[in-house]
Amino acid sequence: MNTNTTQVSTNGDREEFIRQEVLMLATLGTLGRNPTYNERATDVQKAKFRDELKEQLATLGEKYEHRNVNKEEHVENIRSLADAMSNRHGSILKCKRFRIGSSQKALNLYLKYLWCLGKIDMPPHCPIDGVILKYLKCDDKWTELDCIKKYRHIIKKAKEKAGAHPLAFWELTTFNQQR
Repeated sequence: MNTNTTQVSTNGDREEFIRQEVLMLATLGTLGRNPTYNERATDVQKAKFRDELKEQLATLGEKYEHRNVNKEEHVENIRSLADAMSNRHGSILKCKRFRIGSSQKALNLYLKYLWCLGKIDMPPHCPIDGVILKYLKCDDKWTELDCIKKYRHIIKKAKEKAGAHPLAFWELTTFNQQR
């Protein structure tokens, strides 16, 4: 057997394994403690939702791998992810909605992992979660956030705290220190 062929196949398998693990971690980090589903949602429906969320994140992630996505396009990606998941799975979601807070957490966390792995350039924003909101002294709960205007306000506060540091770098450092 050709060693080079085996190596290429092994590298591809490794790459796919890491990508799937990162998608799982981003999904778990978003849905783990988040009251996402209504009481009628079945395990099968929840699994389909998670699988589609992973697919959506992978598709969005490809945009960030191939070019720099500006802040406005990034916000639109967050909004469209929330809307798409709500439209397709509203019947199993709490208040029939995959909220902006959940959408930003999923996408921003996935991009953070890709950035830390060296797969993409620094993402335009960072995951906004309980750790960061507490540090910013915000009473908001990311799991209840469903307003792009409010999300932008929180990002603005985070940028003020970050000062001269890029937002993603500031969040990574802050998150590690606050844990």
